Amino acid sequence: MSATVLVGGAAAACAVIAAGEIVALPLMRRVLRGHWSVDRAPGRIPVLLARVALRAGAPAAPGDLAARLVAAAAAPWLGAREVMAIKCALAAAGTLTALMLSRALPGRLGLLFVVALPAAAFLAPDALLVRRARRRARATAAEAPDLLDRVRLASDAGLAPARALERAARHGSGPLAAELLALTSAASWGEPRDAALRRLVERLPVPEARALAAIVLRAERHGASLGPAVAALARSARAERSRRVRDRAQRAAPKIQLIVALLLVPAVLLLVAAGLLAGLR
Repeated sequence: MSATVLVGGAAAACAVIAAGEIVALPLMRRVLRGHWSVDRAPGRIPVLLARVALRAGAPAAPGDLAARLVAAAAAPWLGAREVMAIKCALAAAGTLTALMLSRALPGRLGLLFVVALPAAAFLAPDALLVRRARRRARATAAEAPDLLDRVRLASDAGLAPARALERAARHGSGPLAAELLALTSAASWGEPRDAALRRLVERLPVPEARALAAIVLRAERHGASLGPAVAALARSARAERSRRVRDRAQRAAPKIQLIVALLLVPAVLLLVAAGLLAGLR
């Protein structure tokens, strides 16, 4: 295989990734946030394609797609069937785009582009779901120690577990605080506490949320105080957050060294070489 084909293949792969970042991922961001609705926005071309795919019959969704949608906090109307329809619509749009652009590519690169672009468009919603879930998990891990301390203080002040959670979440702004407010609101309307706690763990599948749900459930069943258990959980969450910060700092050092070695040192050497050449002339 010649160097030209390798360079062209790399360029085609970069073009596929860029197309997914520019077109598919921003589209799915708006869909996940509820800005576009399959039922309420028929004028949007991507949503119209999704409706066509729904009527044509989208393939069956994987078993874990519904759980990934819940963990990513997708819009309430967006289910696994709608996501599969959107994925098929994106793949169809990617196929049409690749067929139109493939003629400009030399040799087998056009065929590679026709195969890679629809695949990238089809997998782009999955990548966005994973990204959103990870972002929520990171925000929860960063928010958990302070929120748990507020829960401990409210519990030590004599508030019931539900009131302590509501009072602590009212002063937070992250995903854990929002989910706790939703939990206490649903419980006040008569939803069983077990079901509300299970939904909390489904929407935030992180260790902090699972441990907090177990502590609240045990306190509700046995009438125990939240204070000691929540204080221990807050210390553990703060230690885990410190460990993650240290890990990020340690990973940053080699990246900085790589930048220095590949950019700054060659730049200084080029300046020295320019001065030497000027002196030789």
